[in-house]
Amino acid sequence: MENKNVENKRITRNLVVNRKENTVQVLVQEYAKSYRKMTVAQISENYQRIGEEAFRGSMALEKAVLPRSLVELGDRVFQGCSNLKEVELPSSLTRIGEGCFANCTRLERARIPAYVESIASETFLWNRNLREVLFSRRSRLVSVGTKAFDKCDSLEYILLPDTVREIGYRAFNNCRKLSEIHFPQNLLYIGDAAFYFCDMKNIILPEGLCYIGRRAFCNLRYLDTAILPASVRYIGDKAFRGCNRMRILEIHGNPQYIGESIANHCVTVRCVEGSRVDEYCRKEGYTVEYLEEEIDADMGEELEELE
Repeated sequence: MENKNVENKRITRNLVVNRKENTVQVLVQEYAKSYRKMTVAQISENYQRIGEEAFRGSMALEKAVLPRSLVELGDRVFQGCSNLKEVELPSSLTRIGEGCFANCTRLERARIPAYVESIASETFLWNRNLREVLFSRRSRLVSVGTKAFDKCDSLEYILLPDTVREIGYRAFNNCRKLSEIHFPQNLLYIGDAAFYFCDMKNIILPEGLCYIGRRAFCNLRYLDTAILPASVRYIGDKAFRGCNRMRILEIHGNPQYIGESIANHCVTVRCVEGSRVDEYCRKEGYTVEYLEEEIDADMGEELEELE
């Protein structure tokens, strides 16, 4: 509750506390002002939420110590804190709001607590020095949102938990050093331009994946081989276009939809003879090698749900 009326309340280190119920409420932007000139903000214990934009643009802030009782960080809480180097997220945390750490250009490491189920849109957008993102072994993470790590230039690897089902639009766009990623076993959906201009050399996508969006892996400079499982139903336009060193695109199964110009024509496509991929390659002029597999006639019934 971000109520700025403090009548019948006491203020303890910028926390609004209701006298009658003795319950701690939200730390809002108005009461966070006293922290703004600190280099280290030791934020008081015993409350559960920090409201949106509470520390936005706090240029002096280098380290934030959050309370163990914290459950939620609102939208854009630390956005634009360009000198923030260190923040420990407590294990009690369940939500990190949109753009929470966007433009924190000196932040180098992030550890995502187990109970956080989604990395929201633009959470780490433009974090040029972010090098390491760690997840709990008990992680419940389900989705990586739109532009969550967009333009994190220093990120070289990320081990996403196997609980993740969706990687959103431009989630890792322009992560130009990203050369290693663990694709989760339960992954269903990869959004448009999710890995545009990344640095992977080989890609093996997990069985169960259904949807690969437009330009999902476009312009990967060093990509050599990509292997798509039989579960894939949808391959978006230019999904692997602009990968100039790519030699092999291996597509198992029989996707319902194959978009325009999915790869450069120097690529050899390995596919099942008589499949839609085979037909597509003949029409578009790709070199084909056949896999020793048969077409599964039942493929492709869940596509409408994913779209």
